[in-house]
Amino acid sequence: MRAFWKNVENILYLFKPYWKYNRREMLLFIIVGSFIPAIATVGSVVYQQSIINALSDGKSLSYIIALVLWLSMIIFLPQFVMELYDILVSAVVLDETDAVIRRDIYQKAKNTDFRYFDDPKFYDDYTWTIQERADKAASARQLVLRFFSLLVTITTLIGIIVAQDWVIVLITVISLFISMRIGFRQNQVFFKKREETLASYRKLNYVNRIFYMRQWAADLKTTHLSRAVLHMYEEAYTSIIKITKKYRGVIALFSLSRWMMNFLIQVLITIYLSYQILQGRILIGSFVGLLAASGSLKGNLGQFFDFIKDSNQLSFYADRLRQFEKLESTIEPETDNGEKRSVDSSKPFDVELKDVGFSYPNSEFKLEHVNIHIHSGEKIAIVGENGGGKSTLTKLLLRLYDVKQGEILINGVNVREYDVYAFRDAVGIAPQDPNIYALTLRENLMLYADSLGNGEGEEICRKIGLEQILGKGRATLDSQMTREFDESGMLLSGGERQKLALARLLCSDFGLLILDEPTSALDPIAEYELNQLIFSEASVTTTVIISHRLSSVRDADRIYLLGGGRVLEEGSHEELMARGGKYYEMFTKQSEYYVK
Repeated sequence: MRAFWKNVENILYLFKPYWKYNRREMLLFIIVGSFIPAIATVGSVVYQQSIINALSDGKSLSYIIALVLWLSMIIFLPQFVMELYDILVSAVVLDETDAVIRRDIYQKAKNTDFRYFDDPKFYDDYTWTIQERADKAASARQLVLRFFSLLVTITTLIGIIVAQDWVIVLITVISLFISMRIGFRQNQVFFKKREETLASYRKLNYVNRIFYMRQWAADLKTTHLSRAVLHMYEEAYTSIIKITKKYRGVIALFSLSRWMMNFLIQVLITIYLSYQILQGRILIGSFVGLLAASGSLKGNLGQFFDFIKDSNQLSFYADRLRQFEKLESTIEPETDNGEKRSVDSSKPFDVELKDVGFSYPNSEFKLEHVNIHIHSGEKIAIVGENGGGKSTLTKLLLRLYDVKQGEILINGVNVREYDVYAFRDAVGIAPQDPNIYALTLRENLMLYADSLGNGEGEEICRKIGLEQILGKGRATLDSQMTREFDESGMLLSGGERQKLALARLLCSDFGLLILDEPTSALDPIAEYELNQLIFSEASVTTTVIISHRLSSVRDADRIYLLGGGRVLEEGSHEELMARGGKYYEMFTKQSEYYVK
């Protein structure tokens, strides 16, 4: 019983978007869809019985023709109405609800904590939800209709049969009950098989992502990646086939048992009705009608069993879909409750990391006792070797993660007290590997801005050194970027991509700028010139620059050297060089490399 109510709950969960956004249409859909199949089924039974009885009674041809026309209208007109309803109403409702469901999924993903994106299972659940949520909701909608339709049809057929011979109903119900018990056992085997193959199907989903996503296309063509991935593919399918072979015998046995039960019930009812005719208890027309009604009842009861089986399967899918939708986020709010502080991005932030500690799940890396104070308007640099914690600090400053120990203060207030989206709007970042989107150049520039004034975009492109891309194929700010949708779309080099990311920062005002290796694809001279431009343009903004090239950050007000998750040294370039420590060693080695 608990499993039954769980199935009901899951079906209603899947059906919820249709009820929420198209309640009036759903009520009409259920009412119309419930009675029309019943009318058609009962009409078909009455049709055969009435025609044969009329012929047996010697009715005139005109009477027969009128009866055929009348009964045919009863049978076929409602079906035509239902078909028109599907074309004129249901198709639009399906598309509208599909759009709403997908929008809600994207919103949920936006409001999901960044930490979940480190979990590969999250990607499986997320991509599976995008692919399946709308389809399963539509299946639930159809399943709800089937329930009411079968309920009305079965009730009507039982009434017709009982009025003439209740024994047929008893035989049919008993046989179907036995068949359903067999089917339940078969369904349990299907679920067990599905659970055993789930891990393999996750691997197949991963292989599918690698082969259709652009980010891996170059590796597939230039490395042996495809060999390893296809090996995973073969292993996954080998496992699935092995499990299928393991269960095929018992599944076949259950199917044979159900077939035998259906065969026996058909024979038994036919023999019983033949006996009733021979005894003179029913007419030939009644024989045909009852045989058709019992067959229809058996078919509808069988469909009701299939309905229960489909409900179980759909419930299984609903459980998985809920894994994504039930994710609890501690950073990303579902709604704006108005209780969080606003932030003023027109003034530079005072940023302080007080005894900050942080670690990733299932990782040995951790930040420990990090203390950094960046005064309003300061330009500081964070340097160090790979794995020292520089990029992790960036994620903490953007509040993609929350610190495990200590606190981050913005203008003396714990960053958790600010509205997270308003806070992030006030923080601009230029990453090492920026994304370029299949939008116009203007829209790519405006990731942080609501609008660009006349000529402002072109002026920013000129300042940042991007004017040459506007000369590519007579491009303008409204030209399409990438070739995702436009074969003449603009393609940028690595350096141009980084320049575009920096240009985005010049389109708005920020309280804090984070430049995370933003010019690593440029030569040292171009990098230095661009950093100087950013520093000058951001003269009233607190700025954090992260870089491996120490020569590009020597003009920073203060430099922090990270290593092993700790601050090893801090001071101005001159102070650190005079100290002769790790920074001095790194700078000297890099200088020798450039001289050579």
